[in-house]
Amino acid sequence: MTSLGEICPACRLRNKPGAILCIFCGASLKAAPQETRATDRLEEDDYLPKQPGKFTDSLVPESGLGIYLENTAPVTVIGNEEAILGRRASGTGGLVIDLVPFDAIQMGVSRRHAAIHREEDGYYITDLNSTNGTRINGRRLLPNTPCRLSSGDVVRLGRLNLLVLYK
Repeated sequence: MTSLGEICPACRLRNKPGAILCIFCGASLKAAPQETRATDRLEEDDYLPKQPGKFTDSLVPESGLGIYLENTAPVTVIGNEEAILGRRASGTGGLVIDLVPFDAIQMGVSRRHAAIHREEDGYYITDLNSTNGTRINGRRLLPNTPCRLSSGDVVRLGRLNLLVLYK
């Protein structure tokens, strides 16, 4: 703390000396909120093609699309609505699958990394011009271009591997 007051890590405005919360935006003056941190650009040296992992049929949801960490720990199941994979950020509307509990920041996942939506013939994923890209089974997706997902595909957001399963 300086005699001039703390600079807010979220809105960058100066507060009165001794303030604990920003009087402008309400953020804690102790540290920047985790979801406001910019995504670090990662080196591509470890982007090896990833083969779909082994899984049991019991992991395939009856309806919707199941998303699992590579070690089959469940992340979520989404239905027919569009879902954004990323990090919860203020002002983000719609269904956001918050991957922060799965080390998303350290793994290079952007706030709005990719979108998944359903069409008549299956599920599609679109990279939302993320910092570190989206890959399906090792193949990098072009930004803003939908790509069909097959059940059992490994989706890589930055360095975070996810397994997608559906009927």
